[in-house]
Amino acid sequence: MARAVRTARSGFADLFVSSWPDMPAQQAALDERTTGWHATCRSPITDSLSSDTWQQEQALLPTRQELFNCVVVRRVSRDYLVRFDGRRYTVPIVWIGRGVKFRGAAQHLVLLAEGYEIARHTRRTGRVSRHWTR
Repeated sequence: MARAVRTARSGFADLFVSSWPDMPAQQAALDERTTGWHATCRSPITDSLSSDTWQQEQALLPTRQELFNCVVVRRVSRDYLVRFDGRRYTVPIVWIGRGVKFRGAAQHLVLLAEGYEIARHTRRTGRVSRHWTR
């Protein structure tokens, strides 16, 4: 394994010691070299191309999440509501009595439990939150 890493690293070394006019030019060269490398590199276990494996993994990865600025954990009440930012939000009834994680983004509140999104609500409807005004 160490030999494979050494071989891959040496295939990119010249790109890091060359001088570049700017970062986008260096990034373009790295992207081009990486694409070529993935088109020829094979997995020692599955004997499949690295590029094919990458495409299969992309389908399994979650979609890109929106940026968030706060995360809190709240316990779901008996009336399947949780308080956050001066408001109460509904949660699926199966989460009563359990903790859920809030991710506060600019437009939405995303509720997560056991690593999955269980609810999504629009944020700051009706009035501006006291936490966001200065």
